[in-house]
Amino acid sequence: MSLPMGRRKALSGMRRFITDICRAAQGVPSVMIERQMSLHDVVAARQLLKPHVQWTSIFAKAFALTSLESPALLLSYVRFPWPHFYEHQTPIVNITIERQHKGEEAVFFAQVRHPNLLPLAEIDQYLRRCKSEPVETIGSFRRGLVMARLPGLLRRLAVWSAFHGSGRWRERYIGTFSVTSTASLGSGPIRVISPMTSTLHYGLFDAQNRLDMRMTFDHRVLDGGTAARALAIMEKHLQGSILNELRSMAATRMAA
Repeated sequence: MSLPMGRRKALSGMRRFITDICRAAQGVPSVMIERQMSLHDVVAARQLLKPHVQWTSIFAKAFALTSLESPALLLSYVRFPWPHFYEHQTPIVNITIERQHKGEEAVFFAQVRHPNLLPLAEIDQYLRRCKSEPVETIGSFRRGLVMARLPGLLRRLAVWSAFHGSGRWRERYIGTFSVTSTASLGSGPIRVISPMTSTLHYGLFDAQNRLDMRMTFDHRVLDGGTAARALAIMEKHLQGSILNELRSMAATRMAA
């Protein structure tokens, strides 16, 4: 019996855009480190809030606070015009968000500037907007759509330039770190491909409310010891200032 013929299917603009980001990650010597965090009290405080603050919002703020204590996290490796570090003055998080666009699941990037200074409620509200409002109404999503429509050569040049051509462009259009996860779908990525200095990704909580927090980092910028200490500092913030803020939010809502 002969096999049915398959057919070619063109890449959509957004798939080409993601392909170019993967190309920009080529040559980045990425290393992944993992720390099991005990977050029982944080889980309990979050449960008091309805709706719950998203874990992405919580981890983004905690890592932004960590960046201020570990300055190496605010460095980017820039290749042009010669290899050098660019030192950012404030953390900016780039968060991956999946949305339906033109009949397919597409990945967009939401950017939050200085999340260390923002209330968790404000970060969370913005991310919920990014997940529910029309794609064209979100500024960083519109930039992604514009990039996806560029001719191939211009699109690849623009992506490469944003990541490797200028520290200032990287700061403005990309950010200083990223957060990505599929935990809400019941699984978590073990390995990610990223051109960022540091990318947080995580799995699922166990029965004791412990979580495997993973960080993929650019070894040209960070060493293993720096990354390990950063995750320890992040856990301290989760169990300290972040926990206190969640409890304060819960107390305010109960009193209202």
